[in-house]
Amino acid sequence: MKVCFVGTENLPIPPPRGGGAEKFAYALACTMKNKGHEIHIVSLPLQSTTGVPTTVVTSMVNEKRWTSRHWLTSSPIGRFVWIHFKSYSFTFGVAKVLSRLCSEKQFDIVHSQTPPTGLSVLLVHNRGRARFVHSMHGFHSIYPADTSYLPTIFRHLKQYDQMIDGHVESYVLEKSNVITTVSESLKKHVVRRRPGLADKIHVVPAMVDAHFFNPDVPDNAILERFQIRGKSVILYVGRLVKIKGLKYLLLAMPDIITEFPDAVLVVAGPSAFSDFIVSEHGASLYVEELRSIIRRNNLESKIVFTGYVSNEDLRLLYNACSIVVVPSIWEEPCSASILEGMSSGKPVVATKIGGNVELLQEGKAGILVPPKDPHALAEGILYLLSEPRLMAFYGKYGRQRAVDLYSWEAIADRMLSVYEQVVT
Repeated sequence: MKVCFVGTENLPIPPPRGGGAEKFAYALACTMKNKGHEIHIVSLPLQSTTGVPTTVVTSMVNEKRWTSRHWLTSSPIGRFVWIHFKSYSFTFGVAKVLSRLCSEKQFDIVHSQTPPTGLSVLLVHNRGRARFVHSMHGFHSIYPADTSYLPTIFRHLKQYDQMIDGHVESYVLEKSNVITTVSESLKKHVVRRRPGLADKIHVVPAMVDAHFFNPDVPDNAILERFQIRGKSVILYVGRLVKIKGLKYLLLAMPDIITEFPDAVLVVAGPSAFSDFIVSEHGASLYVEELRSIIRRNNLESKIVFTGYVSNEDLRLLYNACSIVVVPSIWEEPCSASILEGMSSGKPVVATKIGGNVELLQEGKAGILVPPKDPHALAEGILYLLSEPRLMAFYGKYGRQRAVDLYSWEAIADRMLSVYEQVVT
């Protein structure tokens, strides 16, 4: 089968950091190539080709004419507008590259990951026999992002941005041959808003590299670097933004420390995804709120902020921790932290919301607690810390579940099954 993966307007494939949708496409591309399929990727230019299989052909979309020196980026408002402008300039660049490739390669499948790049596919009128598959990794028109943390003018701009993205997403969903969502939870949200799409939506979850994230990684270096040897390490992995719910985990820490004085919370993640307007105005306000909670509760010696960590360091942190906690307060479609924690053989405590419930099998594969409830979070964590055998059980069961259901190989097979249905 000939498959073309269309990257995103945010990061290249593979992404240098973060990027759930980009990692998803990259993992599918590599795994399908190993299974004998012909794979092509259309992507933003890579900073480095290290790690990209030479058998996977990548076409770069040149964006040199849209550089950060553009006059729009000279002011905060300009940078906010710039993000949206740049996204849709990429749309037309992708469409131009795709038009040539579809004529030359005669793809069976063209697979996009975001609304702007889904629109790119629809702008190509000579797709030939290629069927259009679009993957939903999160909420756009379905679940608007929180804007309450933004100053008034930026809130209005963000709402306008969401309105445009919502219309584009609706058009892409309507015109695609097949839609995949990363969780049943996300599918239900889509169907509730657009019941006519139900028959063409398939659930294909996000995936985890179970070979990379595994329980057998040595952890000595990371323990010494962050001075957490001999501690009960509670690990949070994610951005420091409101929807991730770190605030409630910090508020739970005093109760946890009372019972387990050696407990320490390691926070692994940057303050925001980008260095544009959200980090300048939104994330910084939220980070200050987090710092205030730490000061008021005298938690300075119990919280370790690592900042951004590489994938190699991240798997060492998973290996070093006692428990992985995912305190999200939004309907997380398919949490990478849960998948990586399970794959690393660690027990998980997560909020009972969105895709978390599916990943933890209604509580059979981990502890689920109500969102925005520090007391419930503390109880769940304390329950595990006081039951080492239960921690071991959840760790072993979660690892097997990750390998069997969410590994690159397992998810690639599920996606190939979707492809086969749409081309026949």
